[in-house]
Amino acid sequence: MEEKNHDMVVISATRLDGYPRKVSVTRDILPKMPCCALIAKNPKPEIDRILLLTGGIRASEPVIKLGAKLASAVDSRVTLLHVASNVPTMYTGLDTIEETLEELLQTSTPVAKHLRWCARVLTEHKVPSELKLKHGELKYEIIREIDREDYDLVIIGASKIAPGIPEFFVGSVMKDLIDLVGIPVLVVNQTCAQRINDIKVLPN
Repeated sequence: MEEKNHDMVVISATRLDGYPRKVSVTRDILPKMPCCALIAKNPKPEIDRILLLTGGIRASEPVIKLGAKLASAVDSRVTLLHVASNVPTMYTGLDTIEETLEELLQTSTPVAKHLRWCARVLTEHKVPSELKLKHGELKYEIIREIDREDYDLVIIGASKIAPGIPEFFVGSVMKDLIDLVGIPVLVVNQTCAQRINDIKVLPN
């Protein structure tokens, strides 16, 4: 991958069957990959619905742009999902602590600005889309959303953000998603995504 400067590597999930978890190809190489990776697990002929995940920060922007380009190229609908942190234990049971999406979007917080930016990018690419806000444990909320809805592809980001900021979809969260979800997963390397200008679908 490093020698050929690829933009994406496609890994068939069937090649991973039988690997012990500790030496799984996917789990070992994904955090180190210099490019994007598509884990092709139970792929469908058409990609009609995409779940696009964002950490709610500017570092996720290359992932959103790539997701919008891909959705536009394959004529797909997108659900943009942001998972907010758990409510502190001392407030457990107080529903009013959990901000709704509408309330969040009316604020001037960095997360709200980022989500509004994401919506604009999807609109600019003429991608039918919806925004969802969930509260809870990151990977469990994502897996719940995938279980409830009929998605054909999930897109996640994978790169270190900055010192002092929690890593989004790096390490155990990203690897657990790869193991647990039953649909194709596109793992986007933010640095690589910035150099992908166009996505074209070749005719059959």
